[in-house]
Amino acid sequence: MINNHVMLRPMVKEDESFIYSSWLRSYRSSPAATYLDNDTYYDNHKLIIGKLLLKANVTILCNKEDESQIYGFICHEGNTAHYLYIKYPFRKMGLAKYLFNSVFSDTTIVITHFNNNLKSRLDTMTYNPYLLFKETKWWHGKSILKNYAGL
Repeated sequence: MINNHVMLRPMVKEDESFIYSSWLRSYRSSPAATYLDNDTYYDNHKLIIGKLLLKANVTILCNKEDESQIYGFICHEGNTAHYLYIKYPFRKMGLAKYLFNSVFSDTTIVITHFNNNLKSRLDTMTYNPYLLFKETKWWHGKSILKNYAGL
Protein backbone atom coordinates (compact mmCIF):
# COMPACT_ATOMS: atom_id res chain seq x y z
CA MET A 1 0.00 0.00 0.00
CA ILE A 2 1.23 3.50 -0.92
CA ASN A 3 0.62 5.00 2.54
CA ASN A 4 3.25 2.73 4.10
CA HIS A 5 6.07 4.07 1.94
CA VAL A 6 5.29 7.72 1.26
CA MET A 7 4.34 10.82 3.17
CA LEU A 8 2.99 14.26 2.34
CA ARG A 9 4.59 17.43 3.61
CA PRO A 10 4.52 21.14 2.76
CA MET A 11 7.17 22.58 0.48
CA VAL A 12 10.28 23.97 2.15
CA LYS A 13 12.77 26.46 0.70
CA GLU A 14 15.18 23.65 -0.25
CA ASP A 15 12.50 22.16 -2.58
CA GLU A 16 12.21 25.24 -4.79
CA SER A 17 14.95 24.40 -7.30
CA PHE A 18 13.46 20.92 -7.82
CA ILE A 19 10.00 22.40 -8.30
CA TYR A 20 11.15 25.03 -10.79
CA SER A 21 13.30 22.67 -12.84
CA SER A 22 10.86 19.75 -12.99
CA TRP A 23 7.85 21.99 -13.69
CA LEU A 24 9.63 23.96 -16.41
CA ARG A 25 11.13 20.89 -18.11
CA SER A 26 8.00 18.73 -17.98
CA TYR A 27 5.54 21.46 -19.04
CA ARG A 28 7.80 22.44 -21.95
CA SER A 29 6.35 19.55 -23.98
CA SER A 30 2.73 20.45 -23.21
CA PRO A 31 0.34 21.59 -25.97
CA ALA A 32 0.31 25.09 -24.46
CA ALA A 33 4.06 25.52 -24.92
CA THR A 34 4.52 23.71 -28.24
CA TYR A 35 4.93 26.76 -30.47
CA LEU A 36 6.94 28.93 -28.09
CA ASP A 37 10.67 29.35 -28.53
CA ASN A 38 12.77 28.38 -25.51
CA ASP A 39 13.60 31.92 -24.40
CA THR A 40 9.96 33.00 -24.48
CA TYR A 41 8.79 29.89 -22.65
CA TYR A 42 11.43 29.69 -19.93
CA ASP A 43 11.66 33.44 -19.22
CA ASN A 44 7.90 33.85 -18.87
CA HIS A 45 6.86 30.58 -17.30
CA LYS A 46 9.49 30.97 -14.60
CA LEU A 47 7.65 34.17 -13.61
CA ILE A 48 4.30 32.37 -13.52
CA ILE A 49 5.68 29.62 -11.30
CA GLY A 50 7.30 32.18 -9.02
CA LYS A 51 4.02 34.04 -8.54
CA LEU A 52 2.20 30.78 -7.83
CA LEU A 53 4.77 29.65 -5.28
CA LEU A 54 4.23 32.90 -3.38
CA LYS A 55 0.47 32.46 -3.04
CA ALA A 56 -0.47 28.81 -3.53
CA ASN A 57 0.21 25.71 -1.48
CA VAL A 58 2.69 23.09 -2.61
CA THR A 59 2.34 19.61 -1.21
CA ILE A 60 5.37 17.36 -1.57
CA LEU A 61 5.08 13.59 -1.94
CA CYS A 62 8.25 12.01 -0.57
CA ASN A 63 9.84 8.92 0.93
CA LYS A 64 8.51 8.32 4.44
CA GLU A 65 11.99 7.45 5.72
CA ASP A 66 13.89 10.18 3.85
CA GLU A 67 11.92 13.42 3.34
CA SER A 68 14.56 14.74 0.97
CA GLN A 69 13.75 11.97 -1.55
CA ILE A 70 10.95 13.64 -3.46
CA TYR A 71 8.65 11.61 -5.71
CA GLY A 72 6.49 14.52 -6.84
CA PHE A 73 4.45 17.56 -5.89
CA ILE A 74 1.20 19.37 -6.47
CA CYS A 75 0.75 23.15 -6.53
CA HIS A 76 -2.79 24.02 -5.47
CA GLU A 77 -5.11 26.53 -3.84
CA GLY A 78 -8.76 26.10 -2.96
CA ASN A 79 -10.35 23.92 -5.63
CA THR A 80 -7.63 24.79 -8.18
CA ALA A 81 -4.81 22.47 -9.19
CA HIS A 82 -2.07 24.49 -10.85
CA TYR A 83 0.36 21.66 -11.52
CA LEU A 84 1.01 18.09 -10.51
CA TYR A 85 4.33 16.39 -11.20
CA ILE A 86 5.62 12.88 -10.49
CA LYS A 87 9.21 11.87 -11.29
CA TYR A 88 9.37 9.59 -14.30
CA PRO A 89 10.59 6.40 -12.51
CA PHE A 90 7.66 6.62 -10.08
CA ARG A 91 4.87 7.06 -12.63
CA LYS A 92 2.21 4.40 -13.29
CA MET A 93 2.24 3.44 -9.60
CA GLY A 94 -0.83 5.40 -8.53
CA LEU A 95 1.21 8.16 -6.86
CA ALA A 96 -0.36 11.00 -8.88
CA LYS A 97 -3.85 9.79 -8.02
CA TYR A 98 -2.86 9.38 -4.37
CA LEU A 99 -1.37 12.89 -4.22
CA PHE A 100 -4.32 14.47 -6.04
CA ASN A 101 -6.93 12.71 -3.88
CA SER A 102 -5.02 13.59 -0.71
CA VAL A 103 -5.30 17.29 -1.53
CA PHE A 104 -8.76 17.47 -3.10
CA SER A 105 -12.02 16.07 -1.79
CA ASP A 106 -14.24 18.31 -3.92
CA THR A 107 -15.31 16.83 -7.23
CA THR A 108 -15.31 20.22 -8.98
CA ILE A 109 -11.65 20.89 -9.70
CA VAL A 110 -10.23 23.64 -11.89
CA ILE A 111 -6.85 23.11 -13.54
CA THR A 112 -4.65 25.90 -14.88
CA HIS A 113 -1.98 23.81 -16.63
CA PHE A 114 -3.09 21.27 -19.23
CA ASN A 115 -1.06 18.36 -20.55
CA ASN A 116 -1.89 15.29 -22.61
CA ASN A 117 -2.10 13.10 -19.49
CA LEU A 118 -5.23 14.99 -18.46
CA LYS A 119 -7.27 14.44 -21.65
CA SER A 120 -9.11 11.43 -20.23
CA ARG A 121 -9.90 13.28 -16.98
CA LEU A 122 -11.38 16.49 -18.38
CA ASP A 123 -14.91 15.23 -17.78
CA THR A 124 -14.31 15.70 -14.03
CA MET A 125 -12.27 18.91 -14.25
CA THR A 126 -12.53 22.38 -15.72
CA TYR A 127 -9.55 23.78 -17.60
CA ASN A 128 -9.11 27.53 -17.03
CA PRO A 129 -5.58 28.87 -17.66
CA TYR A 130 -6.81 32.44 -17.25
CA LEU A 131 -6.94 32.03 -13.48
CA LEU A 132 -3.14 32.34 -13.65
CA PHE A 133 -3.49 35.99 -14.62
CA LYS A 134 -6.33 36.99 -12.33
CA GLU A 135 -5.04 39.42 -9.74
CA THR A 136 -1.47 38.80 -10.91
CA LYS A 137 0.61 41.96 -11.09
CA TRP A 138 3.22 41.80 -13.78
CA TRP A 139 4.27 45.16 -15.19
CA HIS A 140 4.36 48.46 -13.33
CA GLY A 141 2.15 47.09 -10.57
CA LYS A 142 -0.91 46.95 -12.83
CA SER A 143 -3.01 43.88 -13.30
CA ILE A 144 -2.87 42.49 -16.84
CA LEU A 145 -6.63 42.17 -16.92
CA LYS A 146 -7.25 45.70 -15.70
CA ASN A 147 -4.62 47.12 -18.02
CA TYR A 148 -5.86 45.21 -21.07
CA ALA A 149 -9.51 45.96 -20.41
CA GLY A 150 -8.76 49.62 -19.82
CA LEU A 151 -10.23 49.46 -16.32
